[in-house]
Amino acid sequence: MEEDFDAEFRVVLVKITDLMSPDELNKLRFLFYNKIKRGDYVGTTIDGAIDLFRQLLDRAIIDRRNLSNLISALDDVGCRPAAQLLRGISHLISIDN
Repeated sequence: MEEDFDAEFRVVLVKITDLMSPDELNKLRFLFYNKIKRGDYVGTTIDGAIDLFRQLLDRAIIDRRNLSNLISALDDVGCRPAAQLLRGISHLISIDN
């Protein structure tokens, strides 16, 4: 069951990439600059966004139980639709089972 929630969270992250412009992705990457290895940047494509989220997950900077860092960062870079999406579903994907 835990794996199902994690998989659902990854689906949400993929949906967020569709809502982000390349400029917003670049800004988001800059906000997490000190948390991500510089050489690991793929670019401003969907692959770059997915790689950024993968690294943030691997380093436990974001997870489905604590979305506040990601929501705040998305607001800060001007990607309000993505931040709003996370706010709207955060209670659903953060349920502990």
